[in-house]
Amino acid sequence: MPATSMRSPHPQLLQVHDTPMECETILRSVMKKASGPQKPRRHIRFNETVTVRAIIHIDDMPDEEIEAIWFHKQDFQEMKAAFIPTVRMISRGEYMGDNEHHCARGLEYRHKAGAQKRKLNKLNALCAVLDEQERQRTEGFCDDRLIAAAFIHSNRHSRHDAILMGMRDAEEVLREEADTNQCQMDMEYEEEEGTRGTE
Repeated sequence: MPATSMRSPHPQLLQVHDTPMECETILRSVMKKASGPQKPRRHIRFNETVTVRAIIHIDDMPDEEIEAIWFHKQDFQEMKAAFIPTVRMISRGEYMGDNEHHCARGLEYRHKAGAQKRKLNKLNALCAVLDEQERQRTEGFCDDRLIAAAFIHSNRHSRHDAILMGMRDAEEVLREEADTNQCQMDMEYEEEEGTRGTE
């Protein structure tokens, strides 16, 4: 029966198997899946016409310009005060989705449940790395690729969540583009109809 790490708060995510060979085989498999198929090497090409845009260094900026460009402590306090109502809605389970007044983007870990989830994710990843380092020290070898694979395996659910979030963002952008295009087409049609009516 496989033993589990005592440090891990979720041993089902961080199993240490009976034999080093079994554990190494699983981790190598995870690492291979994570790396995916080899992609063709990318190349960088530069345009024949190169345009250089000079950016003024902060030391050469007048104080008035720095004041106008950089955020200040007061700005951050105002931002935080602005999203507190949204965070409270999320915490109470009252959030019904983004609208013109509330947006939960970037606030996933600002409420209590989200913060606990993030802390647990970090702890699981840390334990996975420490467990693999300890195993390698016990067996007398060192393979940083297996350590990386253990880390990748421990946070696979976070990558899955990020992919889903990215897909939702893409769908929202496509919907907004479709709405914008439809609105533009409607306006052009109305202008064309108005022109015909005056002829």
